[in-house]
Amino acid sequence: MKRRRKIIIFSVLVLIAGAVTFFALRRETENVAENVFEYEENITVGELPGVDREAMLAALQANTDKAAVAFSINSKPVVTGTEMNLLFENPMGNGKDIILSIYENETNEIIYKSKAIREGNYLATVTLLKEYEPGSYEATALITALNTETHDVIGETAAGITLRVEGR
Repeated sequence: MKRRRKIIIFSVLVLIAGAVTFFALRRETENVAENVFEYEENITVGELPGVDREAMLAALQANTDKAAVAFSINSKPVVTGTEMNLLFENPMGNGKDIILSIYENETNEIIYKSKAIREGNYLATVTLLKEYEPGSYEATALITALNTETHDVIGETAAGITLRVEGR
């Protein structure tokens, strides 16, 4: 009986110590988060002297254009057998070739991969690497952007899609 009482008292003390530690850490975290949004005090107001603003904006826009990847995709394609109405487009003006890879989220296995697609072209339907039972399946479309001349990878972006598999 005495041993049981000691265990209960020890357990209560551990719970109290844990609660005190939790609330102390939580308060400390809140204090750090509050400081994140303070403005810097050691600043000079205005633009940096000697900078050609127009040239800087043009260079920034060129970098943005180089890194941006435009595409359109059917976010809820219908699958019949292994055929899917994807409607994936590399639009005119994108300035990049793109490759599409689709991964099934649950297994992380690749279920489709295209070859390079030039701007101004699209895939209406594609053939999946496996057949699914009727139902809905979450997948990720990974879009890889390539330089049109060197075919070097410029960047990647992803979009979630839901495969809607119909019965045969």
